[in-house]
Amino acid sequence: VCQMCESGTRIESICGDCRLLLCGNCLTGHRNSPVLKDHYIITLHDLTNPSSRSKYTRAQYCPEHTDLRMTFYCQPCAKLVCRDCTITEHR
Repeated sequence: VCQMCESGTRIESICGDCRLLLCGNCLTGHRNSPVLKDHYIITLHDLTNPSSRSKYTRAQYCPEHTDLRMTFYCQPCAKLVCRDCTITEHR
């Protein structure tokens, strides 16, 4: 479910800044909005394809484990998490 329009449309991406799951229509609107256009967008295809991850160079660090990058995606929680969080909270 798209967290912006709350429709049942297929999710295509995640906004790393807003931490929202976005459908294709909302992604287009997100990218075209002057306020949101510079947000860090990750497509679900790239997130699940390890060879594509290197093009996303802006590292995000875990608020709980500040020295660890958030490099994993927890599908049930719909958020990026670090290595330690995958062990302790996001199985």
